[in-house]
Amino acid sequence: MKTQYGFVVSDLHVGSYYGLCPPIVQLPKGGIYRPNPGQKYLWTVWKRILRRLPDKLDFVIFNGDLIDGGQWKEGGRGLIITSTKYQRDACKEVIHPLLDRVRWRRKKDGTRWKAIHVARGTRYHEDKDDMEEFAEDIGAVFGRDGIACRPVVRVRAKDVYVDAWHKISGAWIYTTTALQREHRFDKEAAEKKGYSADLIIGGHNHTYNCAGGWGWSCVTLPSMEVQTDWAEEKRPNLWIPDLGGVLIQLHLGAKAKGLQCVDWEPIIYPHPLPEVFDL
Repeated sequence: MKTQYGFVVSDLHVGSYYGLCPPIVQLPKGGIYRPNPGQKYLWTVWKRILRRLPDKLDFVIFNGDLIDGGQWKEGGRGLIITSTKYQRDACKEVIHPLLDRVRWRRKKDGTRWKAIHVARGTRYHEDKDDMEEFAEDIGAVFGRDGIACRPVVRVRAKDVYVDAWHKISGAWIYTTTALQREHRFDKEAAEKKGYSADLIIGGHNHTYNCAGGWGWSCVTLPSMEVQTDWAEEKRPNLWIPDLGGVLIQLHLGAKAKGLQCVDWEPIIYPHPLPEVFDL
């Protein structure tokens, strides 16, 4: 029984003072930006994640909010730079080692491709045209409509189906109820879609959560952004993110044998401790 391995990550928020950042960011007119302590911690976490992943991956899914965007509500106050071009360039540098691990495949006509997929994030952070250009630049898979950055990424490996999108349902109490609701919607749409997803993946909430039953699973992803000032002001002890991503295993042929066809491993690291002042 063959197993395909994939890595799914979301909410990098590159460009934010709180998001993932390479050791040096090139700014306009020859300027440079060096990460703050929180970003240095995130970079250490990112390197540890890469070390824990298999040397070769069959697929990777970037599930939205890879950059932070213009932050127009905040007037750009939480940004390293408001230019989404420089944010996208920094993001490409961050994810480059991950892209290198995805296996090359060959089509019948001899052309090579990689199973790299990009789901569109929230409109506040990601401009549709910007992220389409980004997805094309990193070699993401195009759909029949010629689009590479999609609202929903739907993939299959033989008879195993995975649906991934960014802004999934969420709840802070009874967290699995929201995921069960997504499964119910999926089952009701199965006739129109032609399949029911074996695994549903969401982002946006910045916390790892999972739910499932026989024949279905639903996972929400951790993030690669530390708690922002905005989140700390709103819900200081509630909106503390999990940091990391999720390694997915798709077991081809398992479903026909009545076995579980999907497994996953959360790769999660603790959030930096808050500063506490002595009296």
